[in-house]
Amino acid sequence: MTIAGLPICEWDKSPFSFHSYTFPDKNELSKNFKLLHLRWFLGIEGYESHWNDWVKKASEYPSYIFNDDILLNGQISRLWQMHQCLNSDYSEVVKTLEQWQLKSSNDNDRRCNSVMLRQYAMLYHHQYARENFTNCSEIARLAQPLSKHTDWGNATHPYDDSISMPVREELYWKYIEALAIIKAIQSGQAISDQDKIVVSDAKSLSTSFQNNTSQCFWIQSEEYDGGGGDDFEIPPYDVDLRGEEFWL
Repeated sequence: MTIAGLPICEWDKSPFSFHSYTFPDKNELSKNFKLLHLRWFLGIEGYESHWNDWVKKASEYPSYIFNDDILLNGQISRLWQMHQCLNSDYSEVVKTLEQWQLKSSNDNDRRCNSVMLRQYAMLYHHQYARENFTNCSEIARLAQPLSKHTDWGNATHPYDDSISMPVREELYWKYIEALAIIKAIQSGQAISDQDKIVVSDAKSLSTSFQNNTSQCFWIQSEEYDGGGGDDFEIPPYDVDLRGEEFWL
């Protein structure tokens, strides 16, 4: 075994922990690929299983890592194509690139949706504080389709770090949409026909809210001076819509 092959022997012993203590930077995918190429170049056994392991891991990484570590590195991307063709043919390169393109598009969409939901949550709060309730209901409706395709689960309340809001849940946006409509009616603001449809569904919505508080209630975190703490659910804006009383 040559000195150049020693890192490969270490990787074979413990592939799961090798990079964490050998290469502390974040480019594990490209580092692993360099080891793979070195194994092939030196003719060290285990290349096929190493390649299969690398391909599996590469498919599990977020698309932007494959993009940054492999595709945007001119030298490594050429070597990657060589190994891909070596283990299959050119069509596998095309297939992998198409899969990456699709995954990248989906990942970008989900990240964008997550950012939009946080922005909508802040905008809703801004308008709610100014009692522009008809604007609030429109914002909530804009957010609902985005909540089905997003990455982040919760967002911190704009003005209270101890409160998190379940912006990923469609039911949350339905909750604060209904809340805004009721507030608009109470304050004498005009509501749309779409708003009226929501109010007419009070019984069904209140039941959904009652059965799924984890999807529509805020989470208040309380920390103790001596350490630790508790999380408990609170209705958004201190308005409980689980019963029909408030709706009526």
